[in-house]
Amino acid sequence: MTATSRGGFAALFWCQLLAAFNDNVLRNALMVTAVWGEGARHGHGGLLVTLAGGCFVLPSLVLSGLGGALADRLDKALLAERLKRWELPVAALAGIGLLLHSLPLLFLALLGFGAVAALFAPVKYAILPELLTLPRLPLGNALVEGATFLAILAGGLCGTLLIAPQDGSFSGAMPVTGALLTAAVLCWLSARLLPALPAAQPDLMLPRRPIHSSFALLGRLREHPPLWRASLYGAWFWLTGTLVLAMLPVVVHDRLGGGTGMAAGALLAFSLGIAGGSLLAARLVRRHPGLSPCRPATVAMGLLLLDLGRRAGDPSLAAHPMAAATALAELVLLAAAAGLLIVPAMTMLQLWSSDLQRARHVGGGNVLSALAMLAGTAAATAGQAMGLTATDILGLLGVACLPVGLLMSAPREETLVPASGTAISSSEHTSRSLPFHERAHAPGRDRPAFLRSPRLPARSRGGRSAAGRRPGGHR
Repeated sequence: MTATSRGGFAALFWCQLLAAFNDNVLRNALMVTAVWGEGARHGHGGLLVTLAGGCFVLPSLVLSGLGGALADRLDKALLAERLKRWELPVAALAGIGLLLHSLPLLFLALLGFGAVAALFAPVKYAILPELLTLPRLPLGNALVEGATFLAILAGGLCGTLLIAPQDGSFSGAMPVTGALLTAAVLCWLSARLLPALPAAQPDLMLPRRPIHSSFALLGRLREHPPLWRASLYGAWFWLTGTLVLAMLPVVVHDRLGGGTGMAAGALLAFSLGIAGGSLLAARLVRRHPGLSPCRPATVAMGLLLLDLGRRAGDPSLAAHPMAAATALAELVLLAAAAGLLIVPAMTMLQLWSSDLQRARHVGGGNVLSALAMLAGTAAATAGQAMGLTATDILGLLGVACLPVGLLMSAPREETLVPASGTAISSSEHTSRSLPFHERAHAPGRDRPAFLRSPRLPARSRGGRSAAGRRPGGHR
């Protein structure tokens, strides 16, 4: 199987989809167990839910530096297979925790899933340019992002509905355990189908202080404004998505008087909107590579969130079906705008990064996204403690989107397109027959202008000085 074959991308696609599904099955099953089980008996269910969210995101702050270094040093396909193999006993531990209704075991398993996800994230984004030819890279990113949100929705519904207590007992623990183990095995088998790829930097020294190396990646990104800006847009996407997914069920319950079915429908509409926006973004980025769609997408998100918060805050919303339908349409447009934001950000982060450091740059972006999600969740929690409603938080998020979109506009030179002005697939600039890692180093071929951010110093484009640096910036 060659790196350009559909099988290589398909294996990564299913591996990521199943991993996201499993993560959210466990997270939601743990939250239901915490709220209606142990937390209900002791009165601290809300605290346990907040702790569960932080427990999953925290490993990204600690292990992203190590994950990026491992992905740059080793064969990414081999590393993905090993990580998914290690996830099998974690899934088994989660199943034991569900069957025993043990919150400590469930939190330990969630921490394990978070650790694997933190180490796998640099692999999945850094390997995409090696599995796909350049014209297909934006579409590959779009499919991965859209599938991730659909898997988040499916996993959340599975974990919530199957484990839901009936007559005071958690009789759904066995089906949830079966779903966790089945998805973990299929995820590992998918990872085994990834084609072997050459290591980007086999002699790279691994960091001795993982936490320090993770935060040092932020400094490395800040040295290169285009990479930093792409990472900021990606972080804003995840902050917005996290808060909208958290507030949406509350709005459905409090303002529309709907139940779990209506909340699931709203979440499905949001996930499908992201998938649709991601596919549209893939077409735009393929023709005009750069961050140019990110600014209007972020401003559109702000305007839609403001109006959505205004409509959802109307006490008579439930009595006017047309108003509710309009709010649902705005939710879909909001999600589509979010898809238009994330695909250019991730694609250009991949393309503007040097081949030797791509995984570490992706790891730095993951650290920034984790910080954004934690900060957004903390701010929303504090706002709710002060009396803000879910619609108030959506409106404030919309207000915040406007300056973000206006202040982070991409300079002209960061939206470079091929000199011919044609699509990425122009034969003057790239070849459909070679995967990215082969094309970038093929004899007699120079990397296209739009793959090189002009603000990246020459040493960071694969020079020896970049190759000899350790992830934390030290020799």
